[in-house]
Amino acid sequence: MGIVIASDEVMDILKEIKFHRDVEKKAKQLKEKCTQKLYNIVGENERIATDDGEEIATWKYDKDSEKFDKDTFKALYSDIYKQFVEVKPGARKLDIKLGGKDE
Repeated sequence: MGIVIASDEVMDILKEIKFHRDVEKKAKQLKEKCTQKLYNIVGENERIATDDGEEIATWKYDKDSEKFDKDTFKALYSDIYKQFVEVKPGARKLDIKLGGKDE
């Protein structure tokens, strides 16, 4: 694998990506804060309506789901588990190191 020398264009693109990542992270934090504030008001109620009864939002539980407990299966049946394990290539991650460690 080679190395690309960071031209002004590459630096600008990296800075822009980092900026948008930071904005996205902050937006996610703000969304979670607002969601928690709303939950504190709504509680276990499922519907939000205007004074005239128009439903403007619902907040319902998803259906229960079943999940396979692979850790327990692996512990109890490691020989069978190994027969079905396949190695998959790792994903390529862009790690931007401008202004500190990227997250």
